[in-house]
Amino acid sequence: MKIALILLLVAAFCAFLVESKPGRVKCSVQCWEAREPCLKMCYRSRKMKVNCKKECQHKVQQCIEHTCGVNEHVDTAEEHAKYD
Repeated sequence: MKIALILLLVAAFCAFLVESKPGRVKCSVQCWEAREPCLKMCYRSRKMKVNCKKECQHKVQQCIEHTCGVNEHVDTAEEHAKYD
């Protein structure tokens, strides 16, 4: 009986630990969601559209690489849109 209770507590702790730490998908979603405010700020400051998109794409890439710890290829906005 005590072993079952201990196993249940360990399982609950593991589930809590996993949920509290954002996974790669959740983390990258947050990075991609940050792109929209970046684009809006660029358009308000009247930067060229191409430069603005590149700058925001670079920020998304930096976020995914540094915050999420992903060192692989990061999709461009166009590649990312194919899977939405």
